[in-house]
Amino acid sequence: IFELRGVTKWLRRTLIAFVQVTFGASINKQVRESVEWLFSEPMLVYYIQLLRDSLWPGGKLAPAAPSRTEEEKIETKLKVKQKLLANMPDMLQSLVGQQNARRGVIKVFEGLQDKT
Repeated sequence: IFELRGVTKWLRRTLIAFVQVTFGASINKQVRESVEWLFSEPMLVYYIQLLRDSLWPGGKLAPAAPSRTEEEKIETKLKVKQKLLANMPDMLQSLVGQQNARRGVIKVFEGLQDKT
């Protein structure tokens, strides 16, 4: 995704490996705790309530959303892309470089677009 080359690629891979070895256990623990919290019983109840209230607001089936024009879809796509690029994590930019991070985010964004 980030197209790292040459010495920069080797240096960044070495740095990432060092961080994984040094902080790997604490990072794994944090990820594990976050996943446990996301799938805990109170959170599952919250998700179900959110789904229920979205599909059946006030106990009645929600009306169909109005269709968007192609112009609205393009405008939304551009706004989302701008927001993603404006909110890239500083750590990502530090690890792979600002331009590589930008290109990587754009690749991921384009990969998630509906092509149908």
